[in-house]
Amino acid sequence: MTRILQVAPREDQDAAATSITTVQLFATALGSALAGMLTNLGGLNIPGGIEGTSNAAFWLFAMLAIAPLLAIFSALRVSARLKKEEEVL
Repeated sequence: MTRILQVAPREDQDAAATSITTVQLFATALGSALAGMLTNLGGLNIPGGIEGTSNAAFWLFAMLAIAPLLAIFSALRVSARLKKEEEVL
């Protein structure tokens, strides 16, 4: 967040500051909706009870673990590409 405010032009700093909060609120709402949808699809209501809760927890964790794994893979690829470009220069 600090970096966004550092690179924003002086006249746009107020807009940049408010946009940070807006993006955070949007991401929180989207994440909550996604988690609710995944737990319902994972069986929280059907079959319900302990079995449904256990099923829902497993699927929620499994599906939300994909994003960090993709981020790590992407970061490694970008790092390798930047290293190649530095060697060429």
